[in-house]
Amino acid sequence: MNEKIDNPDQQKLTIQQAIDLGVQHHNAGDLPKAEGIYQQILEAEPNQPVVLRLLGTIALQVGKHDIAVDLIGKALAINPDDAEAHTNLGAVLKKQGKLDDAVASYHKALAINPDYAEVHCNLGIALQAQGKLDEAITCYEIALTINPEYIEAYYGCGNVLEMLECRETFEPQAMLDQCFSAVVASDYIEATRILQILCVKNPLYNARYVTAFFDRCCEALNRMIDIQQFDTAGTNIRWLYMLVYDHKPFEQLMHRYFEETKSNKKMASIEGHEHAIQLSMESQYFYQKGLFEEADQCASQCLIKTKTLLTDDVNCQDGWLLVQKVLKYINNPLKARSTLEHLLSGLE
Repeated sequence: MNEKIDNPDQQKLTIQQAIDLGVQHHNAGDLPKAEGIYQQILEAEPNQPVVLRLLGTIALQVGKHDIAVDLIGKALAINPDDAEAHTNLGAVLKKQGKLDDAVASYHKALAINPDYAEVHCNLGIALQAQGKLDEAITCYEIALTINPEYIEAYYGCGNVLEMLECRETFEPQAMLDQCFSAVVASDYIEATRILQILCVKNPLYNARYVTAFFDRCCEALNRMIDIQQFDTAGTNIRWLYMLVYDHKPFEQLMHRYFEETKSNKKMASIEGHEHAIQLSMESQYFYQKGLFEEADQCASQCLIKTKTLLTDDVNCQDGWLLVQKVLKYINNPLKARSTLEHLLSGLE
């Protein structure tokens, strides 16, 4: 590779042989060896577009997405008619969550090579992630026309057909309205049941539905606190606490609940399973207020209470969830570890 070659045709042949050798190692999964060969080629020919694209592919495979975009972009600047490079760029952009850009790259690849079954399938996957199900199924069908044995296209097509069937048999907004009506009526069990059905039937929008559900629950519970229905609000806040993970309106609701029930002696009468949840909530509240000693005390008390739950088949799952939640609110990591070890030893 480092020899001086006077004959341009011979130099081109030598570089092509080196590319072929690198691709052999690449296809065999020996990425370090392939990368080494590609880098040697760039020393002889820094603007070799195929090698730049292949190095970009390796960067994609090892999760270095920004580097992959840079290398493949350089390859396309030199050779914009490389369908493989547009395809690889689309794959990187999809990994980065840039679905619109990924779709655009796949379309460029297909404009150059319309018979590229893999790109039609990849485009279908990206469109499916965007919720464009009708367009996605068209892409899968084209891929299968080109390659009738393309398993991934069969899988994607079947998956989208199921989604389309679900979409046609129910109205998501109407079901979401039913869920919210149940929340307003304080029928949280029914609201949760409807939410679960909604998420199963229309999984692309799960995060949106769940966030909207939590927001409506928080609004309803704030109204309970407004009229000082602290017992009912507390019961439902503890129930919601076991479902919520990192939701700002709920944290604000929980803080308000504790601020307004400081002098409420009824809070001290909470027992059993509910008491363990209450202690976990108090630990989070104190921790977020910067009162770490109080947070530690509540966390330790909560873990003592969870021992009973962990040995109960019915409440075991809730017990482990509380352990997971409350350990975050012990300020000293070493203390958290020793506390967990003590808890586990007590279960043996």
